Amino acid sequence: MEIGTITDSHIKAITRNLRASYGAGITEDLVNAEIDKLKQGEQPTNIIGMFTKGMLEDAGLITGG
Repeated sequence: MEIGTITDSHIKAITRNLRASYGAGITEDLVNAEIDKLKQGEQPTNIIGMFTKGMLEDAGLITGG
């Protein structure tokens, strides 16, 4: 899996989208933690990680994963 450059704007957009479905408990720190796991080659183990990965794939920032 290759991961492109993920900017603060990407993180803010992902956080905003996840908050709409999962509430105010979704923080940029939580999204960043899931992104860090992806960068380390880990696959998501929770719904937030799965949606984060999916949104990054949709944006073309993750390929081959």
